[in-house]
Amino acid sequence: MITVAIRSLLSPSLRRAASRPGGPRNKPPSPRLVDAARAGVLRRENTAEGSAGRRAVYRAQYEERIARRPGVSARQAAGHIPVGAEETRLSAIFRDVGFAVVVGAGRADRRRLARYDSLVGQLRGGSLSGAAFRRRVSGWKPYGAEGLRFEFDPEIVLAILAIREASGEDLFVYEDAAA
Repeated sequence: MITVAIRSLLSPSLRRAASRPGGPRNKPPSPRLVDAARAGVLRRENTAEGSAGRRAVYRAQYEERIARRPGVSARQAAGHIPVGAEETRLSAIFRDVGFAVVVGAGRADRRRLARYDSLVGQLRGGSLSGAAFRRRVSGWKPYGAEGLRFEFDPEIVLAILAIREASGEDLFVYEDAAA
């Protein structure tokens, strides 16, 4: 009975448009379909997955979510950290500058920096040999726009860590803003 009531609310052309395939992901759904979804005529229950009608339902839900929190992106409204405000701090030892704390690195760079810290920790703990450390790190691409190269000489890395330990400074810095 519900489908009969819904069919009476939709014109035949709108009903055909709602059941068509969704089309390319970068093409927004028809404004007519989005209006029907906002009115509650099109819902997840009465549209097929991947159809233009379902895409219109999702678009209407997205616009409603955005309207609830003006001035905030959809990503932020979902609880994510604002882009550019990521204050993750990671340490690394670079050939040119020595020990440095990197702030606000992107996700891929944070992963590289954390991997480097892990290898330095393994070197310091004795579970990774100096030759293995040199082999793994020496081929890495330079970091950032400045082209900083990670220090791959195990003697220099261990000396810098010993100096920092003797002066009471942190050996590794990892502060995640998302945590």
